Amino acid sequence: YELWLVPEGGKGPIPAGTFRPDADHGATVVLPSVPAETEAKRFMVTEEPAQGSSTPSLPIVMEGQ
Repeated sequence: YELWLVPEGGKGPIPAGTFRPDADHGATVVLPSVPAETEAKRFMVTEEPAQGSSTPSLPIVMEGQ
């Protein structure tokens, strides 16, 4: 899975981390650098390859503001 930040101002989603759930209900998380001035309008989670993607794939499995 990959977390995406959707910034204010109509800019495209920014990758904000990948995570892989494990059998013990935990997860491994990898967080990339996100520009400090980024103000997120909303968040979304998509299912992506383990290395992550540069753009989100559909469907969006979770979304919030």
